[in-house]
Amino acid sequence: MADKQQQADVLFAKWNRSDTPGAAVEVIKDGKVVYRRAFRMADIEQGRPVTPSTTFHVASLLEIESLPSSKALDG
Repeated sequence: MADKQQQADVLFAKWNRSDTPGAAVEVIKDGKVVYRRAFRMADIEQGRPVTPSTTFHVASLLEIESLPSSKALDG
């Protein structure tokens, strides 16, 4: 499992910068959270970081991002 967590960390590393908007990632397998991480800033101007409970306004973006991410971790 640690190997999959490292793969996910690498996949989302581009958001782990202080000058970029962030992301919150949660992977659920068989009804259990197996990966939960927050990356960088929810609000760059106010210096507010993303947390696992940060609310995002994503509309249909979720469908676009979740499929490639799940495929990347599937192997």
